[in-house]
Amino acid sequence: MKIDMHVHTKYSADCNMRPIDIINKELSTGIDCAAIADHNSFSSFKDFDKSGIKTIKGEEISTNNGHLIGLFLEEAVKSRDFFEACDEIHSQGAISILPHPYRAHKNPENLVGNVDVVEIFNARTSNRDNEKASLLADENKKTRICGSDAHFSSELGHGVIDVKTEDLQDARKLILKGKFEMVLTPSPFYVHPMTWLVKGIKLLSYFVKR
Repeated sequence: MKIDMHVHTKYSADCNMRPIDIINKELSTGIDCAAIADHNSFSSFKDFDKSGIKTIKGEEISTNNGHLIGLFLEEAVKSRDFFEACDEIHSQGAISILPHPYRAHKNPENLVGNVDVVEIFNARTSNRDNEKASLLADENKKTRICGSDAHFSSELGHGVIDVKTEDLQDARKLILKGKFEMVLTPSPFYVHPMTWLVKGIKLLSYFVKR
C-alpha cells in the first residue's frame, strides 16, 4: 500500500484543496491512501468517510514548540503544549511525528525524544534541512518517515511510503518499526508563495464576511 504521509485539505488555513481533489488524485496516480494532517483541524474526515477511500486520520498541531503531527487519531488533540500533545496522541494509540524539524520549530533536539517518528524528507523543505532532519533521527534512533506536505493536488505523492499490507492497523505497526520503502520527490520552490497567497486570500475573505 502506497501512502502519502502528510497531506492537507481546505480545512487548513493555508490550503484550498478539497477532499474530492485528493480522492480523484489518489485514483489517478496509484496512491492507495493519504494521511490527512490538517492544521489544528479534524473536520475533513466527514467528507472522506463518505467516499470509501482509505485515509489515515491525523492532525498537524501548532504547539508552543512548533508543529507536531499525530496520525491514526480517533479525535482532535486539545493541548497546544508540545509535550502534553504528545501524551494525548499516545493515549489514543496513535503515532507522534516531528515534521520538518528544522522548519517551524524551536530547538528540535529538545523535542525529538518525545516523538515516535521523525520526518526526514518533507517535499517542501530544502535538501539541507532534510539532511539535518535525517541526522537528527539517526542520532536519536528514531524511525524515519517522509511526506509530501501537499497543499495542492500537483504535490500529492511527492513523499510516499510503500508498506507491504493493505490493512491500516498493520500499516501503523509496520510504520513504527520502519518497515517500508520511501519514494521521494521534491516539490518546486514556488509552492510556498502560492500557499502564502491562499492563506492571505482566505484570511481576507474571513474579515470581509465579518
